[in-house]
Amino acid sequence: MAMNRLAADHRRVLAGLRLRRFAAAATLWSAATAHAADATLDVALWSKYVFRGQVYTDDPVLQPSLTLAGPSGLSFNTWLNFDLTDANSTPDRDTRGRPTEADVTLSWTPAEGLWTPEVGVTAYLISEPPGAAGTTADAWAGLRFDPAELVEGAAAVLPAVSARVWYEFLDIDDLYAALGADRVWELAEGLTLSLSASVGYGRRPYNEYFFGGDDPEAPVVDRGGWNDVTVVAELAWTIGEGVTAGLMGQYTALLDDMIRAAARSRYGGDEWWLGGARVSWEF
Repeated sequence: MAMNRLAADHRRVLAGLRLRRFAAAATLWSAATAHAADATLDVALWSKYVFRGQVYTDDPVLQPSLTLAGPSGLSFNTWLNFDLTDANSTPDRDTRGRPTEADVTLSWTPAEGLWTPEVGVTAYLISEPPGAAGTTADAWAGLRFDPAELVEGAAAVLPAVSARVWYEFLDIDDLYAALGADRVWELAEGLTLSLSASVGYGRRPYNEYFFGGDDPEAPVVDRGGWNDVTVVAELAWTIGEGVTAGLMGQYTALLDDMIRAAARSRYGGDEWWLGGARVSWEF
């Protein structure tokens, strides 16, 4: 068993090195193409950090990101999470105001229109909370259908729909898939309301890893199933050339009874309401 643990630790170290090389290569690519890229800087403030029904920070967080859209549909994004309180602090480590997660994504959108496909790879470097800490990555692919590209005026009544699949290929052999819909209404000049909704499905290894635990008395998660539903609304204003500000609300709830019970034990709940604000600058 000790040798197995050593081998697993060695694989994680090698995986971490590979991911850091990927992050470095992606950063070099973004720097090399920055002169020809469209850039978007986004800074969001949320009341807490909840992702697919997993609670990473149960207090306010700051989440800045930078996206560079380069030639041929290539795009690079880097995203950070900063805890604004000591929610994840320990006696040995104060995490207030420090980054607890850094994500790096390289993606490719070969075409945009009625059908918009997208593929990519994302590296996740997570330090807090301890139960989620680690370095991992997934490859993903998605397809979006926008009826507004097919029928004039369709955007007034029909949402765009999408499907995406993520496959994690390091710590666990898991798969998560989501179906979504989104729509934007123009309320007035420079004022829009957007609404999006998604429902996710996790295979057994995914649900076991993120909602199970080492506590023998915790509820068991031993099946795949429809995992979570998330609805996000945003009211956005254009406040200058390339600059928008928005107010956001999010509702996330878990669907499967087994996952709900496990989440109440591990995360202290099975549904969450979040509020937030955002400023974006395109340049």
